[in-house]
Amino acid sequence: MKMKMAYAASIEAKKSIPHGWRLGQRMNRGKTQSGRRGSSLECNPIVFVIAMALFAFSFFSACSGSSSSNPSGFLDATASDDSRISSDTRSPTATKDRLLIDELSVAPLCPNTVRESGEACDGADLGGQTCKTLGYAKGELKCTADCYFDTTGCASEKSCNNGVQDEGERDVDCGGSVCLPCTHGQGCRVPEDCVSQECRDGACFAEKDYVVHRAFFAGPDALTKSERIIVEIARYTIGEDGLIAIGGAEFGAGHALPRLPQLEAAEKTLPDGTSQSVSLNAELSRSTIIKHNEIPLSCLFLPCSFDYDGFYPEDLYRSYDFFTLGASAKEIGFIAYPVHFDPRAKAAKIWNKLVFEVQYRQPPSSIRCVGLSLDKKEYAPGEKMNVTISMSNAAHARAVDLKMVLRNYRTSTIIAEIPIGAMGVKDLAGYKGNPPVTGTYPDVVLPQASQQAAGESVMAELLVLDPNSDSLMNAQIVTFKVLRK
Repeated sequence: MKMKMAYAASIEAKKSIPHGWRLGQRMNRGKTQSGRRGSSLECNPIVFVIAMALFAFSFFSACSGSSSSNPSGFLDATASDDSRISSDTRSPTATKDRLLIDELSVAPLCPNTVRESGEACDGADLGGQTCKTLGYAKGELKCTADCYFDTTGCASEKSCNNGVQDEGERDVDCGGSVCLPCTHGQGCRVPEDCVSQECRDGACFAEKDYVVHRAFFAGPDALTKSERIIVEIARYTIGEDGLIAIGGAEFGAGHALPRLPQLEAAEKTLPDGTSQSVSLNAELSRSTIIKHNEIPLSCLFLPCSFDYDGFYPEDLYRSYDFFTLGASAKEIGFIAYPVHFDPRAKAAKIWNKLVFEVQYRQPPSSIRCVGLSLDKKEYAPGEKMNVTISMSNAAHARAVDLKMVLRNYRTSTIIAEIPIGAMGVKDLAGYKGNPPVTGTYPDVVLPQASQQAAGESVMAELLVLDPNSDSLMNAQIVTFKVLRK
């Protein structure tokens, strides 16, 4: 598996080397001197044929694995800015080129018992994740030798969808050591029995109607990040008209459509060219059907009626993106639909738990943030944060601007933006054995606006910007909790 990872990473490293670097042209074994024939070859055609055959054999043996334009495989720093390394892996030189570039790639040491940037885990360091935080009901989470989560010891609930309170459950199909946590009003003994992690007088209490859990994974290469997003509904209300409301959710608009709540499950600021793929983990998701429940329609004018064969909408999510930062970046996210409606059966289906597998792939860039950390896990509004940033650079020395965008961990709503300052990055930092450039910023103040997320977690997005154009070059994320005053 390590070989496959290194192979994929080396291809992407090759693609990401910027203008100004290309394989040098210091030798050219393919050139032969025409017009200089030895007299003995002219006099003896048989010897000539044999000699040419031997020459051809030795030529192709020597050139095997080398490009005619660059048989040496050296890097030429004098190449023009308009040149770029070819990414055509069909070339017979691809294997050698990948090995050359792989020597320049930056990769964390794995395993070394220390979880580093780009690793999901390392040894016993699981980053606070467990089988339950990853959406499973129980089990023991481990780490593979490749620093990925090993979920083979995790198990999904089996008897937790039978409508009966079985042994070990705190309420019907929830709680205990086997099933998923219970929602607001259901039975509990300990906080872990509840989605909200709050058990009052034997019943779960939820201040927020839904919670969001996130687990970040290293992708198949340096440009790709994977994320598991778990949305759990802790509380909902059903009005006399049948309207199902979830606090914090908005209702979709549209003429003659059911008024259904929708949740903004995730949104991030990423460079233009970033691709996003979203899929539902059906095995770990769970729903409850409430029959004989009419959902009111959103009627802008009359007549107003709605008919659909099955549960509407068909999909549980919708992806979106739009430009920002002068079209150099995109706000990328998706909306989850936790309530579905079947108008013919007059049945509403509420998804108590939705598990999404999301993958983001950023475009190649010479500048990459390879490390982002804070000195603490909790801060009060107005408190100073000590931010440590490590940057790699595959091109010439340059400066970058750094800005941090704070988002509510649960709703993805932007809370505040914090300018951090400039950072100088030397050439080839983090490459050819050079350590990445690391800077510490001890005077980053958490804005008072963060008070709106008091008691909740916050996602801090570090944006790496070009100081000349303000275009977004790379992005990284770290999380922390905002303390109540």
